[in-house]
Amino acid sequence: MNDLRKIDRADALEVLWPLHGPYAADSIVTASIAIEHLWRYLAHMMLRNESRRMDSTTAMSAALRNLANSNNSASQVLTQFNRWAERVNEQPEFAHDEDLPHHLVHGVVGVMASAVSSAASQYEAAAQQLLKAAAILGHLYLDCGAEGGCPS
Repeated sequence: MNDLRKIDRADALEVLWPLHGPYAADSIVTASIAIEHLWRYLAHMMLRNESRRMDSTTAMSAALRNLANSNNSASQVLTQFNRWAERVNEQPEFAHDEDLPHHLVHGVVGVMASAVSSAASQYEAAAQQLLKAAAILGHLYLDCGAEGGCPS
């Protein structure tokens, strides 16, 4: 942050969730809430006129690259959820709210892990496609010429 009177939103995220900790168990949930909110923010913004006036292919290419990086991180997080599921399966204290026998609880965790693995793979594939789109977009620009400029 150069100007202390202005809040840089990216810096604010680093203040709230510093990459190097400290970490708390409830941070997992609050960070996922923030991610959900930011996706919703982008969805609302892209529907508004402001996004239609955004002519900078450079900015949009950067946004796509950032989303690709986000998807790669999401894939990593989901893979780590599977490691968590392995630890859950090793703990005999875990039970199901429908009073399933313990051997079936392991099966339920396995189904969850399979779904999370599938989601991780889909995030990886989406990241590759977003990088491809960003690369293509990076070569485009508005050629307004000298005849009166670009339409506003």
